[in-house]
Amino acid sequence: MAALTPHSARVLQTIGLTTTAILAGTSASFSLYTVPRLLESPTPLLLKQFKHMFAAGHDTVPAATVVAATSLLYLAYDSRAAGSPAWRGYVTAAALALGIVPYTLVVMMGTNKVLLDRAEEEEEKVEAKAASVKQLLDQWATMNLGRSVLLATAAVTATWTALGKGL
Repeated sequence: MAALTPHSARVLQTIGLTTTAILAGTSASFSLYTVPRLLESPTPLLLKQFKHMFAAGHDTVPAATVVAATSLLYLAYDSRAAGSPAWRGYVTAAALALGIVPYTLVVMMGTNKVLLDRAEEEEEKVEAKAASVKQLLDQWATMNLGRSVLLATAAVTATWTALGKGL
C-alpha cells in the first residue's frame, strides 16, 4: 500500500480529531444539558424523552466512532510503515474512542435497560416509581460522563500526536 500524501494525512487527521471531539461534546451535552431538563419533566414524559435521546445517540454515535477510529488506525498504520513513533499515539486515540463500546456494555447497559423498560410501562406504574426513575437517570448522566472523558481523551491524544508531540 502506498504511503499517505501529506494532504490525505491531514484529511484523515481532521476527520479523526474533529469526529472524536464532536462525539465528546455530544456525549457531554447529554449529561450536562439534556438530562437536567429531562429531570424537570413528569416521569412518563421524562422516560419517553430519554428513549428518544437514547435512540438518537444509538443511531449516530457508534457509526461516527467507527469513522473516527478508522481514520486514526489508518494514520497509525501509515505512521508505523514510515517508521514514525506517531503510530502509538494514533492507536491509543483509536482505542480510547472505541473504548466507549465496552464501557457502555459493562458500566451502563443495566441502567439503560431499566430506563428503556420503564419507558414501555403504563403511566400509572411509572408515576409510582418516579423517585427511582429520576435517581436512575441521574446515575445514567454521571456514568455517561465516562464516555465523554474517553472521547475527549482520544481527541486530545490524537491532536497531540498530529502536532508531532507523540506519546
